[in-house]
Amino acid sequence: MPMITAGRRVQGAFPESRDCTYGCRHKLAIVAVLSALPLWVCHGCGQEPVSGGSPGTTIVQAGGGNAARTQVYSSLPPTQAPRLSWVFQGKYDSARGLGSGGISSSPVGGEDRLFFCSRWGECYSVDPRTGKQRWSSSFRMIIPTWPACANSTVFIGGFGGGGPHLLALDEESGRKKWGFAEGMVGVASSPVVARGSIVFGTTTGVIYALDVLTGAERWHFDIAEDIDPPITKGDDRLQVYSPAVSDGMVCFGAGNGRLYALDVVTGKEMWKVRTLGQAFVPTVVEGKVYYCATQGTKDVLCVLDSKDGSSRWKRQIASHGTDSVAVAKGLVYVFGDLPSGIDKSDGKDAANCVLYVLDANTGAEEWQLALADDPSTGASLAGSTLLFGTHDGQVCAVDIEKRRVRWRFDTGKKEAVTCAPAIIAGVVLFPCSDAKVYAIH
Repeated sequence: MPMITAGRRVQGAFPESRDCTYGCRHKLAIVAVLSALPLWVCHGCGQEPVSGGSPGTTIVQAGGGNAARTQVYSSLPPTQAPRLSWVFQGKYDSARGLGSGGISSSPVGGEDRLFFCSRWGECYSVDPRTGKQRWSSSFRMIIPTWPACANSTVFIGGFGGGGPHLLALDEESGRKKWGFAEGMVGVASSPVVARGSIVFGTTTGVIYALDVLTGAERWHFDIAEDIDPPITKGDDRLQVYSPAVSDGMVCFGAGNGRLYALDVVTGKEMWKVRTLGQAFVPTVVEGKVYYCATQGTKDVLCVLDSKDGSSRWKRQIASHGTDSVAVAKGLVYVFGDLPSGIDKSDGKDAANCVLYVLDANTGAEEWQLALADDPSTGASLAGSTLLFGTHDGQVCAVDIEKRRVRWRFDTGKKEAVTCAPAIIAGVVLFPCSDAKVYAIH
């Protein structure tokens, strides 16, 4: 594959493809050469290595484990009951409930550095081996989302404080490289890196793609034409939720009750559909788009064809407060309330919820597991282990081959786990509502 760098052609300098290591069965391919280093991209999940690193390096670049938001991680968690590695304490103000440093996501990053943000404007970098803070940067805005990282840069989005509301930080120092405002009120969606762009939604009905190196706008798309007037400032219908990227497209839900698919390179609309409810975080994998929508007291898991948005199947489940699904190897994992009359449990206590495992092509139930736990997060997948957090400060690991609970880890604090666990370099990482980030191995 001939590539162009600094005005010259490089023939055969790099292999044409490698296996993707982010739980995807596609291949990585070079799409650009920057500073004499290849930029690898998986055309299945849209994932790119960080800082020119090898695709074999354990890297988590975005919320949901990868650009497609599949909740799948390549690094494997402990198979036996884990031990506490470290605890990082964000600034805490008990009068504000979540604290002045309430952590807004599980960490992203790699084997030598982790990144996460607080809701009240701080971005942290810590050493994944010790939990020691490498740096912190403070900003006058609320950061309610996961950061993203690529090309030696950490990207954060937020709102309030006058802007700019999308910032690119140097991963070594935390100093600002560039910021983007362009009149937007704020960013309340988790950004994602794909094809050399940082893609994010705003609270003013616009989704942007910016060059990851310079912050220059590549394209934007406005949903305002799909909203009936009058449109007022702060109208919830203008909210653009967290995008997912896969198969060459950007997919996102919006407050106007629609799900959109755009070309990731040009930003042109491929299709749009009305959703049954708000589609907060879609998952895009293997030619299908998954989203959970609420109808009254029930959740509906909807699956669309990624080519045209046509319905593939849908399934009603009793809501258990999670709006994301995990998808891997032709199976979908989602939590639901107990059906009436069920009295099974995993052997510890009375059953409290059910883990449903569905066929990704048809929606037919493959199996289910009644659990004593009360999930506060969606599920994360790594190898044969499914992990989730609970309202009473535990992380539970389920063996999806043996269909039973493998282990539980209790923080002992009874503070809810607030984001689905991340698995980086064999370490399970998760935040709790008391502004702590835990690492267990």
